[in-house]
Amino acid sequence: MVKKITIYLDTNILRDAMARRNKDSTYWLNRIKEKNWTCITSVLGITELIDIDQDHLYVNRQLSRHVDFDRIYRDKYHRNLDVSEFQTIKDAVSNFLSEYSFIKVVSLDDDAWKLFLHISSNSNLFSPDAIHLAAAWRNNADLIITSDAHFIEEGTKLLEQEKVKSKLRICNPQQVRKTLKKMKVCV
Repeated sequence: MVKKITIYLDTNILRDAMARRNKDSTYWLNRIKEKNWTCITSVLGITELIDIDQDHLYVNRQLSRHVDFDRIYRDKYHRNLDVSEFQTIKDAVSNFLSEYSFIKVVSLDDDAWKLFLHISSNSNLFSPDAIHLAAAWRNNADLIITSDAHFIEEGTKLLEQEKVKSKLRICNPQQVRKTLKKMKVCV
């Protein structure tokens, strides 16, 4: 019998695929689809995609106007995008989610928020990573794929501490095949 697994994708993996900047991330998204594995991310993952695209658009616009990078960085939190720029970003994210329609976007329920608080107060994870971990954990993910080394290291420590590492693992795109084999999943 083939084991059916659930894979959680961190925002950086979604961004890799959306920008077509990392062949390993794109490969695994396509492999997840081929294998018909359950694939999830959180609402936070989508909002982070939007934030990243807004920052990217703002920075590129400012650079094209020859604004100094120091000023761009200083003013980043006061970006002033217009309606057409918001629409461009909405369209890009919408097109990505249509292209990868097998990715289910999950929300955090009350128990997941409690788990997030537990994770935040018992690990060195930053809040966004703690939210991703709580979303994956509460939605019974078997594997989180991220290219964030700090998330992998600190999340794995917490999972070991909580004695759930055998149920939920975290790895980067280059280690997915090896991790799935350890989990006895037919790749």
